[in-house]
Amino acid sequence: MGVQSTQTLAPILDGAMRNTREGRAFVHLAMSESVKAAVTRRDGPFGDYSRAPTQEQPRKRSEL
Repeated sequence: MGVQSTQTLAPILDGAMRNTREGRAFVHLAMSESVKAAVTRRDGPFGDYSRAPTQEQPRKRSEL
């Protein structure tokens, strides 16, 4: 059921994302500047957990 649900939901969620004000702004920025610029602007306010102190970073698979 997981793959079938994913295949059903993917185009629905993709279409919804691309048709919101924020989604259109992201696509426009990615096309006019770069995908990296769009991702940086989108994710910037949340910080980069890979640069956080070690105890705040997600555990690596080998550590689980």
